[in-house]
Amino acid sequence: MPIERLHEIEDALLTKQQIILTGPPGTSKTYIAQLFARYFAADRETNSQGKHTTLYMHANWAYEDFFEGIKPFTADGVLKFEPKLGCFLEWIDSLRIFRPNARHVLVLDEINRCDTAAVLGELLQLLEYRGRPVRLLSGRTFRFPSNVYIIGTMNSADRSIGRMDLALRRRFLWLDLVPDYDILRIWLKRTGNNPAGFSSNALKQCNQLLQDRGIAPEQQVGHALFMLQTFGSETQASEDKPLIPDALKRIVRFSVLPYVKELCVMQFGRVDASLVSQVEQVLLECLIEQTSDSEPADPSSEPEA
Repeated sequence: MPIERLHEIEDALLTKQQIILTGPPGTSKTYIAQLFARYFAADRETNSQGKHTTLYMHANWAYEDFFEGIKPFTADGVLKFEPKLGCFLEWIDSLRIFRPNARHVLVLDEINRCDTAAVLGELLQLLEYRGRPVRLLSGRTFRFPSNVYIIGTMNSADRSIGRMDLALRRRFLWLDLVPDYDILRIWLKRTGNNPAGFSSNALKQCNQLLQDRGIAPEQQVGHALFMLQTFGSETQASEDKPLIPDALKRIVRFSVLPYVKELCVMQFGRVDASLVSQVEQVLLECLIEQTSDSEPADPSSEPEA
């Protein structure tokens, strides 16, 4: 990514302390959020300055899972109930070992997958009034630390975005991540990365086909789907995986095309078979060209001497 874009994310996080990265599938929202959180908190394998963690939100999340609640357990064959801390409060308690001015980052991945306002509970108010005591449902008093930052990620193609609580929306700064063909082009040019001969222009043509059908940029196909890479650590750098022809076929047929079909149903109420076929042809055209170039010429087609 351009360093200016990373500065923009950092400035937004320092300004509001909670941001949401939103974009279509394949724009590296989670990847960027997790790596940026590790950098921002200076969370290292040795001599860590702060701490970061990721919670993957989904439809089964409830307030009791996130904050606290009464949970069942079995003791000597007897079912009992006792108050238990949720993931959020457990993580907050774990921060006490760090210096008071250390920075910590909580990544809420796919934040719109759950009933966000219900799950976050009092945190919705605390995001606006950090440091102030709030009485929780259990009766205990809680203060949200001022040195905790939140990065949420959200799929902009997801229909649940329209149901996001307006109070929640205004408590975050929103940063859009859209398909970036320059990033893909640079990655494909790295030595050994592109045995399939794929081009960033092919993805651009694919998204132009979608745009011509009225599908907005925030719902188009992301560049990172074609950038195969391992997730590195503090001591081990990420490594690129070559985009071989078979890998390109799998990405197109089992990731891109099902997504395009879903977009068609959302947009038109049915699958546009012609659009799906055109998208497949554009994205796999490089393989067709390779096949035709490698085929030997037919002697019967050569002109007579």
